[in-house]
Amino acid sequence: MLPVKANGTPAFAQYRPAEDGNGWTPWGITLLEITDGRISTMTNHIDTKRLFPLWGLPMRLTADAARI
Repeated sequence: MLPVKANGTPAFAQYRPAEDGNGWTPWGITLLEITDGRISTMTNHIDTKRLFPLWGLPMRLTADAARI
């Protein structure tokens, strides 16, 4: 998971193991809505082909990139 911001709220880009076993590929973006200091809503977006480029997120993470 990589932290991002979406619509002014905290969010996380999620990756899953790549089918070829080489790194990780996009899974989705989860937006968190915070109310009174607590997570009140989690919204998941799975249109990775459209959304990941909008945030400048890589379409594949390698083992080296995951060590950031």
